Amino acid sequence: MNQARDMNEPNDMNDLKDLSAGAGADAESASKDAFFKQLADIASAMTAAHGKDFSMGALVLAARFIAEGEARQRAAHASANAATATAPPAAAAGASIILS
Repeated sequence: MNQARDMNEPNDMNDLKDLSAGAGADAESASKDAFFKQLADIASAMTAAHGKDFSMGALVLAARFIAEGEARQRAAHASANAATATAPPAAAAGASIILS
């Protein structure tokens, strides 16, 4: 499966670094540049120690962890808000009901 690559897409970590450097020299760009460099260093070290497949797998798992973590946080927040909105006043305040 040989797909044509969009010429505007970055090809490697150096391309990503070049793109972020063109965004300006403000603090946010400098911070992002530092993270891209750290990612490149980590990816290179993982590839050297364990190979390309391991490195790609680890980075994909990290991306999934971030994406799923954000989704879990949104779902938990939404369900907490829904539970509070639909609960009776005593339950919403944390009161216990004791049945004898």
